[in-house]
Amino acid sequence: MRIMKRLAICVFAVTGFIGTSAFAADMAVKAPPLPPPAPVYNWTGFYIGGDVGGYWDKESATTVPYPSPGFGAPAIAGAGIGGFGNLPTTNSLYQSGVIGGAYAGYNWQWNQFVAGAEGDTYR
Repeated sequence: MRIMKRLAICVFAVTGFIGTSAFAADMAVKAPPLPPPAPVYNWTGFYIGGDVGGYWDKESATTVPYPSPGFGAPAIAGAGIGGFGNLPTTNSLYQSGVIGGAYAGYNWQWNQFVAGAEGDTYR
């Protein structure tokens, strides 16, 4: 029985050494360094810019005055003045072109407020 106790103590001792982890390597890990703070943007300064674009326009309209506007006798069919009597008047508009401009200005920033002046020209 004495041998059994010694054997049991030896088995428990060996199992204790084998089954446990090494605590010496479990040191506290330092937190990673924080990233540098984002740069603060300053809106103070001069700026200049430009833009360019195009336009296309297609319109048509027909005007039929009814009843006669009352300027003298009604127009004779086929010989009336456009816009008087009962003759229709048709107008068409077709336009296209380029449009553009330039602008420049200056801004001042105080804390979270920005004020500025700007000038522009368009053609």
